Amino acid sequence: MFPTVQHYITWRLALGLDDEVVARVRQTDSPAVAAALEPALTEVEDELRLSVATEGYAARFRSDRASREFLESTDGLTLAFAATDQVWGIGVTARDHRARDPRRWPGSNLCGIALMRVRADLLLFG
Repeated sequence: MFPTVQHYITWRLALGLDDEVVARVRQTDSPAVAAALEPALTEVEDELRLSVATEGYAARFRSDRASREFLESTDGLTLAFAATDQVWGIGVTARDHRARDPRRWPGSNLCGIALMRVRADLLLFG
């Protein structure tokens, strides 16, 4: 069991690639520390990151009814992680004028995509 989805994502991506990251993720309670370890995993492809994040978020939202209901209430909305992170986020902050237009996002928004996949799955299959 992991304290946060961020812990799970970083741990899962590091398995078989970086034993030190695996151990450090298990030793920290801080999601910020777990997230800071992930950039060391440069050889991980975005499709694997997306798959692991979707798996982690699915477990999280299936285990917490209130969170699940909140996520389901966003049906029809594009979810975005408004952060300068080019992989997990949209590549700009919410204050940047480009944040309102997905066509202008320099980032991949893997976090938002994973959440939208989980939402669709929950709405279709419960």
